[in-house]
Amino acid sequence: MSGSKRIKDLPLLNRPREKALRYGINALSDEEILAILISSGIKNYNALTIAKNLLKEHQGLYNLSRINEPKKLKTKGLSDTRSLMLIAAFNLASRIEKDAKNKPLRINASSDILSLYQHELSKAEKEHLYLLMLNQKREIIKEEVLYLGTSEGFEIDLKEIVRRVLIYNAINVILVHNHPSGNVVPSTSDIEATIELNKALVKHDITLLDHVIIGAFRYFSFAENSLINNK
Repeated sequence: MSGSKRIKDLPLLNRPREKALRYGINALSDEEILAILISSGIKNYNALTIAKNLLKEHQGLYNLSRINEPKKLKTKGLSDTRSLMLIAAFNLASRIEKDAKNKPLRINASSDILSLYQHELSKAEKEHLYLLMLNQKREIIKEEVLYLGTSEGFEIDLKEIVRRVLIYNAINVILVHNHPSGNVVPSTSDIEATIELNKALVKHDITLLDHVIIGAFRYFSFAENSLINNK
């Protein structure tokens, strides 16, 4: 079996590094790219075998990328150090994706929010609440994390949000949070809190453009579903 062989004993074009050097990184499968990151294995378990097992055990690259603790990334032949390297690579990819959309960023549609936060929030195991403050051109001037909570949810502090928005002289505001369950349908408390926040902001001539809930591969927009009245 090829898994029992050392990678250097495999045919040249079956070795991930050599294949990437000859044909480019895009020619590699997920398994082969993971094998390059893993680098080496143990007896009877080369890096390709370990990569294959990881993908199988976690049902694909997406679920694998959601893991953020080495102890949760266990499989035969993978050390804690190699686990940490994989986690670091996934985290770096997330940061690069976000940095590519870095400020000043204009939010023209709710789908822009999904593009900006999907990778980070769709895999989060706990609820996160972000406050985006925008200028008149709908460019983000400040992003703040209001809450990093539990899977049980959180309460929105209306006074604190208004205070922060006024500090940065924002004209427009967007709330973004995730549902770890993947179900993006807003709860009754989500709807009530959003309505109350909208009322509080209007008193200061500040517009709540949207409240976007992000789940696995999808989102819910309060604005798109006419749950926010900005007129």
